[in-house]
Amino acid sequence: MKKVRKKAKQEVSQSANAEPVLDGLLSAMGENAAGIVGIWEAGGFPVVVYEPSREVVAYYKRQGVKVDPSGVTVVGANRARFIEGFCKCDHVTENWATRERGEYEMPIFVFIHSGTFLLNVSEKGYSLEPGSLDGDEREWALS
Repeated sequence: MKKVRKKAKQEVSQSANAEPVLDGLLSAMGENAAGIVGIWEAGGFPVVVYEPSREVVAYYKRQGVKVDPSGVTVVGANRARFIEGFCKCDHVTENWATRERGEYEMPIFVFIHSGTFLLNVSEKGYSLEPGSLDGDEREWALS
């Protein structure tokens, strides 16, 4: 998982197109906000798949889920299975996924291109989970 996050960070932050990619992601999330919030409120774990790589498309195809390779797909994962499957790889991911949240807070797992982001959503906006980008201790505000 750490290797995948590193690749995402490199693809997005080192690209001349980083800002449009992040703007596109946030715009797509805004358009799908009701579905994302609904998944969390129903006890699921929201996963946003944005402009996924072939590998990510293939992964979801094996799971029986069709994702849009050129846009956004919102997937609701079983919360317990998500934590069991994705969160045992490192302490940052596990802490992020399992910690208590306030009433207006939720995590969103984002597949973007061939990498992932651990996104926090609150009344203040979006931020990346501190420590989730290759051990980086800073919080990266996205809005």
